[in-house]
Amino acid sequence: IRDAIKKGLTITIVGDYDADGVTASASLSYTLEKMGAKVKVRLPRRLTEGYGLSTKIVDEIDDGLLITVDNGIVAFEAIKKAKEKGLQVIVTDHHLLDESGEIPEADIVIDPHIEGTADFADYCGAGIAYKLAKELTSDEKILKKISCFAAIGTICDVMPLIEENRLIVLEGL
Repeated sequence: IRDAIKKGLTITIVGDYDADGVTASASLSYTLEKMGAKVKVRLPRRLTEGYGLSTKIVDEIDDGLLITVDNGIVAFEAIKKAKEKGLQVIVTDHHLLDESGEIPEADIVIDPHIEGTADFADYCGAGIAYKLAKELTSDEKILKKISCFAAIGTICDVMPLIEENRLIVLEGL
């Protein structure tokens, strides 16, 4: 992500239309813009496009880095198409893998449900976007601003208010 910013690549964030997806998109886009990135946000239209990343959305992206938030873990066809177009792809999601247990062929996949990758698995998409932002910047003004998005996403996605989620909501409030 830092390399894409340095190279001046456009970073396209593909979120979802629910409260979790919208707050995750807002959180990550705000952070990246403050870090100097050129950012576009694309949310699917609920009634005509369905959930998350699709091949139609990939068709709209010409180049750069594609980051999913709150979706992407089962978007195999769309991610394959993105990679064939030469896009770099990072998936951040909190949903369960499909029954095959396959992981999409993205450059990086962040999902706490991938076995052995996380100590805490009950994040929502906005929680994961917030944790990613904390890895990207130590700017307290940015993190304070986006903490409310992570709290809203966590509460609206009805995540258990335990461990990390409890801390995220306390920070956001």
